[in-house]
Amino acid sequence: MQNAVVIQTPYSRTIADAANAIGIGKSTLWRLIAKGEIKAFPVGRRTLITEEEIKRFVREKSEAANA
Repeated sequence: MQNAVVIQTPYSRTIADAANAIGIGKSTLWRLIAKGEIKAFPVGRRTLITEEEIKRFVREKSEAANA
């Protein structure tokens, strides 16, 4: 019997991780947050972005580019 490998996706990412996942710089990500294009939330001293929000942003940009 084979052992199943489970890969868990984080619920949220830091600014650096989110920028890397999207393929943009941190400064660009901060500008997108300031413009309201990406929603982020504070947790202590960190600012986080949900995985769903990252996927939504990428999907919308991709659909707009392909329209």
